[in-house]
Amino acid sequence: MRKNKLLDLNTVELYNFILFALYKLRDNPDYLVLSEMMLLLDKDTVLTLMEYFGGLTITIPTIQDLQTVIKSLNIYVGTKFHGKHYDDMITAIPKKERKKVRDCYDKLSHIMELYKINE
Repeated sequence: MRKNKLLDLNTVELYNFILFALYKLRDNPDYLVLSEMMLLLDKDTVLTLMEYFGGLTITIPTIQDLQTVIKSLNIYVGTKFHGKHYDDMITAIPKKERKKVRDCYDKLSHIMELYKINE
């Protein structure tokens, strides 16, 4: 058995360590997420992310944010292309989510018109 654990690290563990070291060297909490991502994604995917987004700060949406947009888009498609009524579709959304979905729907409708996506 080797005395130096660093020599026994596999590729994922090594990159996790490198990214953790970068976090500590830069003293920037934003870098900590990268080392954690190494545990979820393969090395090549993380390197590709770094290649494309290196130097940028990005915000990854929550699953709830994604679900809100999906529900809003579903209402948009239902009302614009399938003849469904907005009031029927919005009341099918749980009450605690309606305001977010309604606000998102309004913005989404504006985007669709502005960029002529629905033509």
